[in-house]
Amino acid sequence: MAYRRLAALASLSMAASEGRHELWGGDPQNGIAAVTTVTRDDRGPNSTAETYYVASAKFNGTLTKRTLVDGSLADIQNIPVETFTNKNYDLRWDNAGSAWKFCEGYQDWQTSPPTCRDFADDTVKVVSNFTDFDSLVVTAGDRKHVKVGRWDQSLSGGNGGNIEYVYLNAAPATNGGFFTEAGFYPAIRNQQNGSITPTGAGVYTPADGDNLNVNVGGSIYIEFNGTGWVQKTLTNFDQQTWTPTFDANGDIAFQPKLGREYYINNQGANVVVKRKAITGTAANDFDVMIELQSAANPVNAGYFLPTGTSYLATPWQPELRYAFVTNAPDSNYMKLVYVTDNPNTKYVDESAVTTVLTDGQWGLQAFNVSNRPLDSAGNVITVDGYGIPTTYARPVEFNWEYSTSGWGTQQFLCSPDCSVAANYKILDKPIMLNPITIGSKTLSLQFDGWMHGLPDMYHELAKNNWQMTADISAKVVNIPTGTAATDGTNNFYIKPLEISMFLAVVPSNTAGVPDITSAAGVDLGAVPIFTAHSMGAKPKGTVVKYSEGKAVE
Repeated sequence: MAYRRLAALASLSMAASEGRHELWGGDPQNGIAAVTTVTRDDRGPNSTAETYYVASAKFNGTLTKRTLVDGSLADIQNIPVETFTNKNYDLRWDNAGSAWKFCEGYQDWQTSPPTCRDFADDTVKVVSNFTDFDSLVVTAGDRKHVKVGRWDQSLSGGNGGNIEYVYLNAAPATNGGFFTEAGFYPAIRNQQNGSITPTGAGVYTPADGDNLNVNVGGSIYIEFNGTGWVQKTLTNFDQQTWTPTFDANGDIAFQPKLGREYYINNQGANVVVKRKAITGTAANDFDVMIELQSAANPVNAGYFLPTGTSYLATPWQPELRYAFVTNAPDSNYMKLVYVTDNPNTKYVDESAVTTVLTDGQWGLQAFNVSNRPLDSAGNVITVDGYGIPTTYARPVEFNWEYSTSGWGTQQFLCSPDCSVAANYKILDKPIMLNPITIGSKTLSLQFDGWMHGLPDMYHELAKNNWQMTADISAKVVNIPTGTAATDGTNNFYIKPLEISMFLAVVPSNTAGVPDITSAAGVDLGAVPIFTAHSMGAKPKGTVVKYSEGKAVE
């Protein structure tokens, strides 16, 4: 997110996030009135501040482009990254082997014994002993959810009912004396917050052929360490700063599924990782793509869509087609409009009226006149009957965000003539630095005038009533002046401009602390009053270049 601060009658800031531009200030509903004059206030007293004009009223919609470029696991190596998981499978107890059998699919009860089949194509899958019980454990800080249940026909007077379980591998903090061994325990789910609590009954003892249905969803954190993957164990998650805290000794082995694409988030950047090799342990066993987002604006609107685009549509609803208006005088400029009948107004004659899509729409693709999807350069992408690419190359995608106030609105500045698109002021994209290691910490940093990716120490202290502790001080990262960094193309040096010193409270009886009892008797009222120097006025026509032998910046 990039910011530039400007001044008008009221404080006004210009911000850009993933290419979207917004003016903060004025009327929250309507933004800043068009043609308002604003002046930058971050210029020094000896420089002339630039003046801009608010180019127009708010644009109530934003078209965002999502493209994939080549990436590398080095971009995220040794950095915990968030990904979303959604697993559904069955476990069936086998008395002969005294083990839970794992069916990565569903149990077909039309056969005896039941047959394990694939969800997608019903093919028979091989069952094996289930061993990944760690993945079923939910800790207090987890952002994943686990649901385990089975159908018991004897419940509700023979009408049947579902019993839910929680897997415990150790005694919980408040065990009530029921925990005896690792296993599944009957539990009750809180319908308000989704938490699940053991009922206090003993561990579930399954009978031969008993079936458990398992669903694991939500987000997890994984990390590539150079030779393989691990899943991190969350101990806490701060919703305000979106900061996870991990158990230093809680890493468990994680193996991405062969052929599956994992969408993972690293400090706001989306990375798509697909395992392509059987081993899945080395960096070259994976295809890695980085998702880039950009938003349409008055400067790029004319060439924002791929060359050869005839219309936009989703593969699952191709009959609804849309166009992006790039003619500035048009009242629907930079809006997404229907080029087929709007299904919400199907009884209205739209032959002479083009209506704006006033709902959000995701997954839009650009199609040519032959109804073939295009990539960002206008090349035709080969897809199957379901619109899924048959190669790793994929169509460029667009999201349409619409709002009358809030996310999806944009507003721009221009200077000097707003009728010329090139005169619009578009903020630079943030600089995304390759990972760097400071001490024992690997950091993924972004710079847009502020450095993002560092711990928020003020927030950490605020949570602890402003008392420094060893745990908080261990999070401090001090990047030395002159630290080299790169974004893969350009090289940079980092220079901290603001340094904070956090002081811990030391008890007076701590060894080595000097006795300052006498300081309590100091009378500050007796301190001499400051007397101005008698150097006289500053000489005219001179420029101070050095002070005490050092150059003055």
